[in-house]
Amino acid sequence: MIEALKTTTHHMLITGHHYEHLMSKNGWILNNVGRLNLGPDQYHYVNHGRTIDNWEELWGFYHWEEFYERIAQWIPTDGAMLEIGNFHGKSLAHFATMIKEMGKNTDCYGIDTYGSINNCAMLASTYMRSIRNVKAMGLESNMHLIPGYSSEICNWFQPESLDFIYIDACHGYRSVVRDIKVSLPLLKKGGIISGHDYVSPMFDGVIQAVNEAFGAKNVQVHKGNVWEYVPPN
Repeated sequence: MIEALKTTTHHMLITGHHYEHLMSKNGWILNNVGRLNLGPDQYHYVNHGRTIDNWEELWGFYHWEEFYERIAQWIPTDGAMLEIGNFHGKSLAHFATMIKEMGKNTDCYGIDTYGSINNCAMLASTYMRSIRNVKAMGLESNMHLIPGYSSEICNWFQPESLDFIYIDACHGYRSVVRDIKVSLPLLKKGGIISGHDYVSPMFDGVIQAVNEAFGAKNVQVHKGNVWEYVPPN
């Protein structure tokens, strides 16, 4: 599929064996761990850590399975979704696994800085490990991980090309405002935008940003502190 992306170049960057192009930073090609000055712990994490072949074993804070199960049932067979803030990819891997089991061709995209987009070693170690896990889980055909900032990567997508968007990156007010602003134009008519940690007082910034964007009365809140908004057609 990959029809949500603007160009074939963007398609190539996140599929097949073209991940190395995304990982170019300050002249380094980070697909070759031997070229990096990794610390012992980081080197071990990339080269000797156990590859995970089941989403349930991935590390992460994920407790909105019921919500994702509903969305996976609802999303079109040839649709596309985007998760902003996926880190090790537990929730996205669960979603992609359900899509695969349902026989759908839905593309599942994830954007994350993977620890630090400005720390080459950390970015490489976390991202490369995540890619290894995606392949081990057999999800490489429909789970696409993209390192970077949402403000940049969202420009890769066609307007109104995504059926579902989930925001779970930085929970500060300005960050959530930005993530909504850059991703909302990508949502198809009839699509759903949602996110995590709509809960006070811990994440008042999330609540404020979401309410200002959509209006509190228009936002549904689900188990797991998940917020959901369906724009009117």
